[in-house]
Amino acid sequence: AAVSGLNSFGSVMLAAVGLLSLLMVLLGEISPQSLIGRILHRQWNRGFNVFSLSYAIITTAVLFSAIRLLRAFLIRVSTHLGSRGETILRLISSLIHYLGIILLIFYDLSVFGVNTATLLTSAGILSLIVGMGANSTISDILAGLFLIFEGNIRVGDTIQFGNTCGVVQQIGVRTTRLLMESQDIKVVNNAKIGEMINKSINPSTATMEIAVQAANLPEAENKLRRALPGVRKKNNRIIGDIRLAGVTKIEKDTYTLRIAFDCLEEDREALILFCRRELHLSLHPIQQEQAKQD
Repeated sequence: AAVSGLNSFGSVMLAAVGLLSLLMVLLGEISPQSLIGRILHRQWNRGFNVFSLSYAIITTAVLFSAIRLLRAFLIRVSTHLGSRGETILRLISSLIHYLGIILLIFYDLSVFGVNTATLLTSAGILSLIVGMGANSTISDILAGLFLIFEGNIRVGDTIQFGNTCGVVQQIGVRTTRLLMESQDIKVVNNAKIGEMINKSINPSTATMEIAVQAANLPEAENKLRRALPGVRKKNNRIIGDIRLAGVTKIEKDTYTLRIAFDCLEEDREALILFCRRELHLSLHPIQQEQAKQD
């Protein structure tokens, strides 16, 4: 963290020096005949030399700082928009990052005297890019665009594909970041998402089970039916009514009752724990009576 902070501080300071130098040139404060003036006025021959290297360092620092400021602004604005707006702005932020790096590389190469037009049209370079896996990269980029603009997923949605299930934290140009149930972050290539289940588009049905003694089944059912409306009123994250679905399992002396309710997927686990506690409290007198009889 300390090294990262120093690197950030260094790039910002270098960018500030570059911007200050440019302003001074524009305002006529630096003579074109001075060392800094010659660098910023590009009064030197293209090629790899101390002047081109200094110019490349300054422009790189300035452009990197501008990109970081623009991305920070977009991310800050995205927090005030809906989930769809946040998703799109974060994708734009990632695009700016990658495109900025690519353009900066080609610009610095031109400063060093490289013919970038020839470089771009070179069949050998294009073959090298394809050989390095551009096909999969393009697939990831296209998959990310389709995911966003078709409205399949948004930041904050809970999605499941294959054996993976998590909450979407960020959709980038190539990858999507998921927050897993273990609170770990999983980074997945967009093209690998493929067929998925979006659990956040419609309310999910959560279920829980409560075991009661067979002899107490009628009384337990009556108590639960009376308690369910009160439990519902205590938590407004429950959608609709809580339902007593019926008996799901019968053992020798025990019946298992199922309780069901609708909620948002991200609230499922917390609401199951809440309802289980409240309903067990409502059945506590029956359980105490049964314990006395035993």
